[in-house]
Amino acid sequence: MNTNAEILSNLINQDFGLISKEGSRWGKSEEHSSLVLDKERGIFYWNSEGVVGDPLVYLTKVRRLTFEDAKEYLKNFQYTGTHVYTINTKKGDIVVYPKLVDIFFEDGKNRRDYFYERGLTDDTINRFRLGFYNEFFLVPFFEDGTFRNFQMRKDKPKTIRSYYKGVGPILFNSDILKVVSTIYYTEGPIDAIVLMQNGLPAISSNSGGSFLMDWYSKFSNVKKIYLLFDNDNAGRNEAKRVAEILGTTRCKIYCFEDFEEAGYDPVDFFRDGYTTTELSNILNEKSLYTFQMEKINERNRNTSKFYGNRI
Repeated sequence: MNTNAEILSNLINQDFGLISKEGSRWGKSEEHSSLVLDKERGIFYWNSEGVVGDPLVYLTKVRRLTFEDAKEYLKNFQYTGTHVYTINTKKGDIVVYPKLVDIFFEDGKNRRDYFYERGLTDDTINRFRLGFYNEFFLVPFFEDGTFRNFQMRKDKPKTIRSYYKGVGPILFNSDILKVVSTIYYTEGPIDAIVLMQNGLPAISSNSGGSFLMDWYSKFSNVKKIYLLFDNDNAGRNEAKRVAEILGTTRCKIYCFEDFEEAGYDPVDFFRDGYTTTELSNILNEKSLYTFQMEKINERNRNTSKFYGNRI
């Protein structure tokens, strides 16, 4: 066992008992069957609690020591520290373990069906380090090159949630805002990844398209923003709200109203065989400023009929 594995073995054995066969890579808690030690990697998995990490994570998340007390405790051992850090939130410090990006990416190399079904290629999955853990498909979120959180997704039952609770909303792929003048803003990160795969610079968030005022300064270099939200009232309303914040003269909205399926989004568009050129043509003809949308809404209220062309 490596040093971290030895520390974890002692901790788990002291707290819950540990069954560990000689020569086996794995150890398992006597008291909690979902608490598993990976002796090769020097990390533990506690699936029922949604916790994974090294000795520092164990001490802060399982034994509930403060970050400083945990580091002090580990001074008594040959702890081979990792790039664990804390995020300060209103609910207290949250210990973040960036090494999980690589761990879950490796674990997901043979579990990519969720991403394949949405039209993502292996090259794209590798580029964004998409992974898998405990029945969930994971999208890592970074800010200024620093890992912040995972969005966890699965279809049955349909669930989308964050790995670390309490971190709050995060922009996805926001570093691209430093180098582009036109950006495509989508309601979810998978939509943004699909657009990136098709050559369009895109961002999203982990909060269903919602926008924080703190993000406004990140858009200082961006001159044009296309808001491509889902084809439903929630998508249209949120797109208009974001446009009001980012600027109604640089934001144009298109919510795939020409496709009758409710909730139709960029993933559906490219999965149905449409191309980047076709999307660009649609946006040139049919994306609208918010004041134009209000005129259409007024016309609809007066006529009770929409005369737009379907493609």
